[in-house]
Amino acid sequence: MFEMWKKPTNLLYISSFIVSICGIIYQMLLGAAGSYLMGSSILSYAIAVGGSLSGMGVGAIISERMRKQLVERIIGIEYLIGPVGAFSTLVIYMMFSVIGSDTASVFFCLLIFLLGCLTGMELPILIREAEKRGDELKKSAARTLFSDYAGSLIGTLAFALLLSPWLGYIQTAFFVGLINVLIAFWLSFAFRKEIRKPRRSQIVGMLLLIVLGSGFMFGDSYAQLLEQRMYDNPVVINEETSYQQIIGTTAPGDFRFYLNGNLQFAESDEYRYHEALVHPGMSLLKQQKGQNDQDGEAIDVLILGGGDGLAIREMIPYDNVNSMTMVDLDPKVTELAKTNPHLTRINEHSLDDERVSIIHGDAFSFIKESEKTYDLILSDLPDPNSLELTKLYSRELYGLMYDRLAEEGVAVVQSTSPVFARKSYWTISETIKGAGFYVDNFHVDIPSFGNWGFTMAAKQSFDINDITVPEKAETEYLHTDMISGLFQFGKDENRDIDGFSYQENTINHPILAELYNEAWRYY
Repeated sequence: MFEMWKKPTNLLYISSFIVSICGIIYQMLLGAAGSYLMGSSILSYAIAVGGSLSGMGVGAIISERMRKQLVERIIGIEYLIGPVGAFSTLVIYMMFSVIGSDTASVFFCLLIFLLGCLTGMELPILIREAEKRGDELKKSAARTLFSDYAGSLIGTLAFALLLSPWLGYIQTAFFVGLINVLIAFWLSFAFRKEIRKPRRSQIVGMLLLIVLGSGFMFGDSYAQLLEQRMYDNPVVINEETSYQQIIGTTAPGDFRFYLNGNLQFAESDEYRYHEALVHPGMSLLKQQKGQNDQDGEAIDVLILGGGDGLAIREMIPYDNVNSMTMVDLDPKVTELAKTNPHLTRINEHSLDDERVSIIHGDAFSFIKESEKTYDLILSDLPDPNSLELTKLYSRELYGLMYDRLAEEGVAVVQSTSPVFARKSYWTISETIKGAGFYVDNFHVDIPSFGNWGFTMAAKQSFDINDITVPEKAETEYLHTDMISGLFQFGKDENRDIDGFSYQENTINHPILAELYNEAWRYY
């Protein structure tokens, strides 16, 4: 059995199998890195897969010219793929932080094509070499392709389940690059009698292993220095999870929290946003229930997103809140919100309140599977800047929200900016209305964000003149006399846009991501 795997052709098939694992992982890595640049993971993965496959086609054509010293060609290609793939993610982050996303996106496409081209050169060479060693063409091609396809399956699963969660993107790239070089290094010994200068090939392999090993050890540290260049203030939180990159920066009186490079809140003015998200809805809920007493009956609250604990902080003073269920995708965010001193200082340890239940998972799946009814639903989800996130602003989700809301309940949805993303803002409002809600819209000025909008929704019609700032609310910004003004919009921010026809955002027709990204392109 062991002797069978020492056969030269079988060594080539094993190499093909391992190399294909590396190749698909590079595609996954670059797709993930590209989503950080482009704001859309579907677009970046489409470019990663399509660009890689087209590059493989060009590589296959180029390989036709390679007829001699095929093992040396294979080793040389692997020695090229290893460092190019290993440094790919780090270089993309470097260009993004130093030059900007537009130039980095061009380099991203070129890098994908180059890696695809190198991989495409290798497969035909392996088939020809196996055929030369005695395997029939149909057998050598079938075995090489089997090794390639089987390796692709293992590579995708390894990236998603093991490498990305444990190592992160940059260390994974160097780890996979090391494998490429190790394969070539191994072949330089296994076929040393057939290589013209095996000693030189082995020395090159040793040098590359040292370089990539150093990158594996220190690449993350260098990446953190690059990330620091992207932010004006010192980085005090730097976490990479399977869902996102989490960054926290600090300056006197202004801790800032970022997810995938997008600002989530600034300590200096976040209270404006969270007061607007919570207190008008609490006031309307009380009016909808016809309550005139100070506390009213016990209510249950559902918060979609809001893992930083700031919306819950605004809910704490209300004694009539019976339960607060928060659904956030990333456990690391809520862990930081409960333990990091910068965050706990701002959220006032709100997640430690005994009324709070934290559920980690997809908001859409949770609200679909839930059977509980809530009096107040707050949607504090990330902006719809990708096709994946648009489902959280879809008519389907709002239809499920309608089912989960009590008859006299109220929902408040953060709906991006009516100034910077005007079409997106009013599309969200129209989509909520299409799910059966009565809706009205309001907005507040937040210096770190700009003008920011919300949509208020209920199953019953309501009058915004009934909305006040509740006595229980401990506000720094909102007061009752200003509430009516929040529901007024200027000519350049209202829903009346000449020549634009509103459509509802649905899972089948996710129009919102394109509207959003086009609006924010120059901001």
